[in-house]
Amino acid sequence: MNAKIRGNTRNLPPVEQRLPSEPLIYAPYDSIGKYGGTLDVLSNATEAGTSDFLSVRHVNLVRYLDDLTTIVPNIAKDWKWNSDFTQLTFYLRKGHKWSDGHPFTAEDVKFWYDHLALDPKIMEKPKDYVLVGGKRMTVEVIDPQTVRFNLPAPKPGLLAHFAFSFAQGFQPKHFLGKYHPDLNSDADKLAKQAGFENGLAVIKAYYGNSDWTDTPSPLLNAPDKVAKLPADVIPTLESHIYITDTTEGRHLVANPYFHIVDTQGNQLPYINEQDEVYKNDNEIRILTLVNGEADYKSQSEKSLPTFDSVRPCRWRSIVRKSMKSPCLGRELRNNTPDSLHCLISLIRSGKAT
Repeated sequence: MNAKIRGNTRNLPPVEQRLPSEPLIYAPYDSIGKYGGTLDVLSNATEAGTSDFLSVRHVNLVRYLDDLTTIVPNIAKDWKWNSDFTQLTFYLRKGHKWSDGHPFTAEDVKFWYDHLALDPKIMEKPKDYVLVGGKRMTVEVIDPQTVRFNLPAPKPGLLAHFAFSFAQGFQPKHFLGKYHPDLNSDADKLAKQAGFENGLAVIKAYYGNSDWTDTPSPLLNAPDKVAKLPADVIPTLESHIYITDTTEGRHLVANPYFHIVDTQGNQLPYINEQDEVYKNDNEIRILTLVNGEADYKSQSEKSLPTFDSVRPCRWRSIVRKSMKSPCLGRELRNNTPDSLHCLISLIRSGKAT
């Protein structure tokens, strides 16, 4: 998969050198998985109906457990509040790397906050979550694996933001920083070599000038210039990374430096590739699922049928009162081509059929 990611070195280190020294361990629901296969999913269009699929690969500093109540580690291995909730310290994983193999450190958190989230040249107006009562925080790099948010007033909800929001609290300084004029005096010169007006235009092409992490990449927004850029898409810490991006859909491959392993030490993800196809008509999306041409869809479904009969497969109903979005999914536990064509769940307003 690494060979398909333009910008990555072709000589991939052994897996023990690609993992952090303390990787996050996931316990399988049923059994250890098998590598291979492609997850076929549906979205509506570019930046439309894509967030349910984004959630499959998304990561942030922390996350919620399946109970949707308990916050646990993710990118950060631990955290600590001070007594009055005005200081939040995150402890990162030594040896953690971006999808291109460069180290992920506390500098990437500070870069995101200081030079993206609060820079009016990037974000015209800062989002409420990066402020406390309208005032900015400060982000302090203690050491490469320790970063501290200093708040002007208590804001205990900040941790919850990093558990549920798609807005990630980090971005690759080594990659975007060279195009930021405040960090590199040659940023504009470097950008013009790739055909862009200035360095900020390159950052916009990669980052989207938005806290929404699913914006079009240079593959779609600058197809005539992307070949002169160092990579097709921005490096990620997510489980998969895009290698194609068109008006018809996108394709992803596994991140070779992903930080999670199973209980036997196997690096995740198990699924090698993900294929996302855009279909903006609800009835066509349902027909696609019924025909076994896609494996998963949740967001934007206005109505879902009750299936009286489907070809033999393993059914699995999922009921969770907190789930309000209709959802169609398929059996993925066996991670085999046959299992990817079995309809397993129908959830609508908290009821399974």
